[in-house]
Amino acid sequence: MNIFLLGSRGYLGSYLQKHLNADTKIQEGKAYDYFLNCAGKPVLEYCEEHPEESYVSNFDVIRQTHKQIPEAKIISFSSYYVYDDVGYCSENSNTTNEYNYTKHKLQAEEYVTESGGVSFRIGKLFGNPESQQTKLTDVFLKADKITLDKVLFNPTSVKQVLSVILHELNTNSLEGVYNLSNKGITSHLNYCRYIDDYLQTRTEISIIEQMPKGFHNYGRFLMSVEKLNKVVALTPWQEDLREYLECIA
Repeated sequence: MNIFLLGSRGYLGSYLQKHLNADTKIQEGKAYDYFLNCAGKPVLEYCEEHPEESYVSNFDVIRQTHKQIPEAKIISFSSYYVYDDVGYCSENSNTTNEYNYTKHKLQAEEYVTESGGVSFRIGKLFGNPESQQTKLTDVFLKADKITLDKVLFNPTSVKQVLSVILHELNTNSLEGVYNLSNKGITSHLNYCRYIDDYLQTRTEISIIEQMPKGFHNYGRFLMSVEKLNKVVALTPWQEDLREYLECIA
């Protein structure tokens, strides 16, 4: 099976590249079975200030790359921040075009679906021991003191993402849009308390109800992963987090 992976230097892409035999440059004359897109600018505030860059990195790069390998099925990663509903969101819940980031992610999803591919809306990532990016888990592990809010979210291990990708590579059975995270939800506060208790780091934690954010849907929703869990057995986030903490200890 031939796979082309775009975005191999990012948090998720670097982890998937380590575990998949994928090309990171398109080889002329080579037929690809899959185009795995891990590229994109993930920061909403940055995308608001740089709309053209957001358009290219969160949408147009998929379309332009696919033109070079049109036979390849697209697997692309979207974001749970596209949701605009309050509460527990399924794939059919209301979404928002209010921000450059969400608008371009939804455009990408539409393109991928029309091409017969699959998009995964993923929660907050953890679990790549070789990445230096500032994800919640790694920021907490490096902090002597930290301020956390009580906003709920879906923890998502890179190991869980890989297991779903391997299922698709083996079955070629998924199309459309799926929410993807580990099983279970928690708050930013309780997630980091879990790490603190497990490692006995005794980090000094200050608590606020919600961080000030410049977008209206922060803290309003959670993802339902029921649709995906019927196809692939999802792992509780605590299990994958413990494995990651043991790996880096």
